[in-house]
Amino acid sequence: QDHCNENNLELVCVFLKTRDDSTYTINSVEKEGYKYISRNDLLSLFEKHSHIKNDILLDYIERLKNIEAKTNSYKTDLLSIKDSYDACCGFYKELEKRISKRLKDKSMENALCNWEQVNNPGGMFLGFWFYPANYHKSNMYFQIENYFDKRNNIRVLIKTESKDRNEINKMLETAYKTGEKYNINIEKVSRLKIHTWTPIA
Repeated sequence: QDHCNENNLELVCVFLKTRDDSTYTINSVEKEGYKYISRNDLLSLFEKHSHIKNDILLDYIERLKNIEAKTNSYKTDLLSIKDSYDACCGFYKELEKRISKRLKDKSMENALCNWEQVNNPGGMFLGFWFYPANYHKSNMYFQIENYFDKRNNIRVLIKTESKDRNEINKMLETAYKTGEKYNINIEKVSRLKIHTWTPIA
């Protein structure tokens, strides 16, 4: 900072990622004063300087392009999200984009969707969460867990903060009706255990 002040320069701190993050994460980083630089930003920058023929730089660009191709592979092969971390990131990005657009169209400002890697004792998974507009009223939310080569690969859960079993049963009734409407089979968990956030289906 002293160097910048002495030389009339602006200090810009950057957060550089070669893989993807959710909009929620990007916004959180930028609120801390960082400039978020994505893989696409880098590729666009390097494309403007394609006359540079440095072997290390060219290898780096090729790696970025490979990540980009894997990230977009879900578009032609949806099942690739079961095995490819990057493909699942691409799928989650698109899912977030579509949900966010629907929320904006319906003026659901309090709703939120987010996704990120989760490391816990049961193993790493890439998670996606959708919190409806009534999230702050202790209602239910939806979670996708992708374990890739472990367990059953992908699970979709409905969770709630409620401790009231009657309220939970009403939530399940609503979930069943919604599932029937869209031809989605929703199953209640085999054993209901009340936690801070309880899986109910």
